[in-house]
Amino acid sequence: MKIYISGPMAGIEGYEKNFKVAEVKMKESGHEVVNPAEIDVEGMDREEILDMDLKLLRECDGICMLKGWQQSCGANREYGFALAERMGVMFEEDER
Repeated sequence: MKIYISGPMAGIEGYEKNFKVAEVKMKESGHEVVNPAEIDVEGMDREEILDMDLKLLRECDGICMLKGWQQSCGANREYGFALAERMGVMFEEDER
């Protein structure tokens, strides 16, 4: 299963580590992973980033929501998209 990792990034110190930990866990469970925290978005505005993220998510079978996702506009948008597309949804808490 190809999983997209979604969670808060903007204003979160060390968010890259949170995404990397989730990526490793997903890979250990046998999933292919899309980690948007590893993509260079320098020079892109917020809407361009969100559009790119949704394009990446469209290629996936499911989404893993990291802790704190509810406070992230981007993660909420990704979650809504995943629900609308009837993708599998996992929550970080489910993975422990």
